[in-house]
Amino acid sequence: FFVRAGIREKTLTVDTKEGRAHVVELLQESIDNIANVIIGGWAHRFYEIEWPGTIWLNWVVNYAKYIGVEDLWPEAKVERSFCIPNFELDIVVAMAWDTDHTDIDLHVLEPNGTNVYYGNRNSPKGG
Repeated sequence: FFVRAGIREKTLTVDTKEGRAHVVELLQESIDNIANVIIGGWAHRFYEIEWPGTIWLNWVVNYAKYIGVEDLWPEAKVERSFCIPNFELDIVVAMAWDTDHTDIDLHVLEPNGTNVYYGNRNSPKGG
Protein backbone atom coordinates (compact mmCIF):
# COMPACT_ATOMS: atom_id res chain seq x y z
CA PHE A 1 0.00 0.00 0.00
CA PHE A 2 2.83 2.47 0.67
CA VAL A 3 5.21 0.90 -1.85
CA ARG A 4 3.65 2.72 -4.80
CA ALA A 5 3.98 6.06 -3.04
CA GLY A 6 7.49 5.28 -1.86
CA ILE A 7 8.69 4.44 -5.36
CA ARG A 8 7.13 7.50 -6.95
CA GLU A 9 8.15 9.81 -4.12
CA LYS A 10 11.83 9.26 -4.87
CA THR A 11 11.46 11.35 -8.03
CA LEU A 12 9.65 14.17 -6.21
CA THR A 13 10.75 16.87 -3.86
CA VAL A 14 8.92 18.78 -1.16
CA ASP A 15 11.05 21.84 -1.97
CA THR A 16 8.72 23.01 -4.72
CA LYS A 17 5.00 23.74 -4.53
CA GLU A 18 4.24 21.19 -7.24
CA GLY A 19 6.51 18.52 -5.74
CA ARG A 20 5.02 19.05 -2.28
CA ALA A 21 1.48 18.75 -3.70
CA HIS A 22 2.40 15.42 -5.32
CA VAL A 23 3.96 14.09 -2.12
CA VAL A 24 0.88 15.10 -0.11
CA GLU A 25 -1.38 13.42 -2.69
CA LEU A 26 0.67 10.21 -2.47
CA LEU A 27 0.65 10.29 1.32
CA GLN A 28 -3.13 10.76 1.35
CA GLU A 29 -3.56 7.89 -1.11
CA SER A 30 -1.31 5.67 1.01
CA ILE A 31 -3.18 6.58 4.19
CA ASP A 32 -6.51 5.84 2.55
CA ASN A 33 -5.27 2.46 1.28
CA ILE A 34 -3.85 1.53 4.68
CA ALA A 35 -7.09 2.58 6.41
CA ASN A 36 -8.98 0.30 4.01
CA VAL A 37 -6.69 -2.57 5.01
CA ILE A 38 -7.40 -1.89 8.68
CA ILE A 39 -11.18 -1.77 8.32
CA GLY A 40 -11.55 -4.28 5.49
CA GLY A 41 -13.41 -7.54 5.83
CA TRP A 42 -10.76 -10.21 5.50
CA ALA A 43 -10.88 -14.00 5.40
CA HIS A 44 -10.20 -15.59 8.79
CA ARG A 45 -6.68 -16.62 7.79
CA PHE A 46 -5.80 -12.91 7.64
CA TYR A 47 -6.94 -12.14 11.18
CA GLU A 48 -4.76 -9.51 12.82
CA ILE A 49 -3.93 -7.85 9.48
CA GLU A 50 -5.02 -4.61 11.16
CA TRP A 51 -1.96 -4.61 13.42
CA PRO A 52 0.71 -4.21 10.73
CA GLY A 53 -1.69 -1.82 8.99
CA THR A 54 -1.92 0.27 12.15
CA ILE A 55 1.88 0.38 12.41
CA TRP A 56 2.21 1.57 8.82
CA LEU A 57 -0.63 4.07 9.22
CA ASN A 58 1.03 5.65 12.22
CA TRP A 59 4.37 5.79 10.43
CA VAL A 60 2.95 7.43 7.29
CA VAL A 61 0.88 9.98 9.27
CA ASN A 62 3.90 10.87 11.40
CA TYR A 63 6.15 11.04 8.33
CA ALA A 64 3.72 13.56 6.86
CA LYS A 65 3.98 15.63 10.04
CA TYR A 66 7.77 15.34 9.88
CA ILE A 67 7.84 16.97 6.44
CA GLY A 68 5.43 19.66 7.60
CA VAL A 69 2.10 18.34 6.32
CA GLU A 70 -0.99 18.86 8.47
CA ASP A 71 -2.54 16.01 10.40
CA LEU A 72 -3.70 13.38 7.88
CA TRP A 73 -5.19 10.85 10.32
CA PRO A 74 -8.20 9.23 8.53
CA GLU A 75 -10.74 9.78 11.33
CA ALA A 76 -13.66 8.88 9.05
CA LYS A 77 -12.27 5.32 8.84
CA VAL A 78 -10.00 4.70 11.83
CA GLU A 79 -10.59 5.90 15.39
CA ARG A 80 -8.06 8.41 16.65
CA SER A 81 -7.47 6.19 19.69
CA PHE A 82 -5.24 4.10 17.36
CA CYS A 83 -3.05 7.15 16.67
CA ILE A 84 0.40 7.01 18.29
CA PRO A 85 1.87 10.54 18.51
CA ASN A 86 5.51 10.92 17.48
CA PHE A 87 5.65 7.32 16.23
CA GLU A 88 9.10 6.37 14.91
CA LEU A 89 10.49 3.19 13.39
CA ASP A 90 14.09 2.09 13.18
CA ILE A 91 13.39 -1.12 11.31
CA VAL A 92 10.34 -3.13 10.36
CA VAL A 93 10.56 -6.75 9.38
CA ALA A 94 7.40 -8.23 7.93
CA MET A 95 6.57 -11.38 6.08
CA ALA A 96 3.33 -12.29 4.35
CA TRP A 97 2.09 -15.06 2.13
CA ASP A 98 -1.22 -16.20 0.75
CA THR A 99 -0.93 -19.95 0.44
CA ASP A 100 -3.10 -22.36 2.37
CA HIS A 101 -1.66 -25.24 4.34
CA THR A 102 1.82 -23.75 4.65
CA ASP A 103 3.87 -22.62 7.58
CA ILE A 104 6.66 -20.13 7.14
CA ASP A 105 8.75 -18.92 10.05
CA LEU A 106 10.59 -15.63 10.19
CA HIS A 107 13.66 -15.49 12.41
CA VAL A 108 15.53 -12.26 13.12
CA LEU A 109 18.97 -12.66 14.66
CA GLU A 110 19.90 -9.57 16.64
CA PRO A 111 23.52 -8.39 16.98
CA ASN A 112 23.55 -9.60 20.61
CA GLY A 113 22.72 -13.13 19.40
CA THR A 114 19.04 -13.16 20.40
CA ASN A 115 16.88 -15.08 17.94
CA VAL A 116 13.46 -13.41 17.68
CA TYR A 117 10.76 -15.61 16.17
CA TYR A 118 7.25 -16.91 16.86
CA GLY A 119 8.39 -18.85 19.93
CA ASN A 120 10.52 -15.98 21.29
CA ARG A 121 8.73 -12.73 20.48
CA ASN A 122 10.54 -10.45 22.95
CA SER A 123 14.21 -9.61 23.30
CA PRO A 124 16.36 -7.38 25.47
CA LYS A 125 16.50 -4.90 22.56
CA GLY A 126 12.70 -4.70 22.31
CA GLY A 127 12.20 -7.04 19.36
